[in-house]
Amino acid sequence: MALYWPEQKVALQIDDDPLALPYDGPDDWTVIHTTVDQVADFDSFIAVTDKLTEALGSPFLPSSNARLQREVYEFLMERIADEYPGVYPYKPRYQGETTDNPEILDLSDWKEHLPKGSLRDIGNGVSMSTPEFHFLRMAPKLKLSQLIQLGMELCGTYGTDHMESPRDYRLYESPVTDVDQLRSYLRDARDVEGYRAAMKALNYVVEESPSPAATYITMLLTLPRHMGGYDLFRPQLSFGIDARFGGMGMAPSADGPYELYDLCWARQGVVVQFVGDQPPTPRERRGLAAPDLVDMFVVCLTISQVADDGAFDEAARLIADKLGCPVPPEDEAFRAARAQLREDLTFPDYDHMRSMSEDWHCHKLV
Repeated sequence: MALYWPEQKVALQIDDDPLALPYDGPDDWTVIHTTVDQVADFDSFIAVTDKLTEALGSPFLPSSNARLQREVYEFLMERIADEYPGVYPYKPRYQGETTDNPEILDLSDWKEHLPKGSLRDIGNGVSMSTPEFHFLRMAPKLKLSQLIQLGMELCGTYGTDHMESPRDYRLYESPVTDVDQLRSYLRDARDVEGYRAAMKALNYVVEESPSPAATYITMLLTLPRHMGGYDLFRPQLSFGIDARFGGMGMAPSADGPYELYDLCWARQGVVVQFVGDQPPTPRERRGLAAPDLVDMFVVCLTISQVADDGAFDEAARLIADKLGCPVPPEDEAFRAARAQLREDLTFPDYDHMRSMSEDWHCHKLV
């Protein structure tokens, strides 16, 4: 049978489902049609869900944890495929990456030391790992810089899991966790492998990063010199500036009067904005949205500038000078540390990015 919502006069019918009867309700109902293949593909299923919830009058709000959402879907779809082999074909989107992967479900090594808050009960006997547990699990497997990058993503307003391209990312309304929650969780994990690395990484995580590029730039500018960074003051990320009144502060939402900018040192009057592959216009160089915005020094960074170590070094030294913390002269050790940091961090292929007209794709979900 189809699925029915009598109060809303809505039904969902899988047209080619061999185990279900077709819709047999009134003619004035809204019937959402789909197929087995659409249900068996995560992205198509989300599109069907969007249509269904719109018909029900409650627009679909995607999970703020894309990893959790997909893992629940894959777990349930694999269970159905196992129970009805040959009836509901299901192929995981990523070859070899399924929910019976020990990375996801096998917690045998954690039985004695599973910290409180590691799992989230989502019903029907299914529990999924929390962002805090994911951070701890990855600590022994990642380099310190990579763990910091992961922490900034978890504490930021974007996600890169399961996207079509390494240049893609999703925007979320709020972070899935923050530094305080991560530290609180780790207090119960002192005897767990990765605890020290996780706690150390949190010392360098800056919250509210709006994009992978902002995370990358922030790390290059603020990490200590021995790690390949320029050791600058920490900026505020996703900083809001009201162009109408010249006011500054964290914006309560993207729908408010504030314009959000990637990095801002408000006290020193410095703003850094990633502008993708589009060079800044003269007006943007004078002050982003408006020349008389506020008395701010604005640095707009393009893909080429971020990709090229020499060009970024020039920009970083300019920013440092405006912040009042000049960078020491170049030396071989610092140059080598920068090269290692760039090699360790995840960022799209620069040559490929330069060859494209649209290099960075943002999928706004909320």
